[in-house]
Amino acid sequence: MVTTNQPHLNNWFGTQVSPILTGQVADRNRTALSDGWTPEDPGSPFHLDQSAGFASSH
Repeated sequence: MVTTNQPHLNNWFGTQVSPILTGQVADRNRTALSDGWTPEDPGSPFHLDQSAGFASSH
């Protein structure tokens, strides 16, 4: 599970959004793996927090 610094496409603040691109997903997967994510292990979801700098317009 990744928390980003971007608003969700379905936000109701009317904030301009850009979709997450496949290259960004791959980069975040690599970051999560280097931070200890082991996708083959059962258990709770791994949380990668990249929300630094998020500012809503609300």
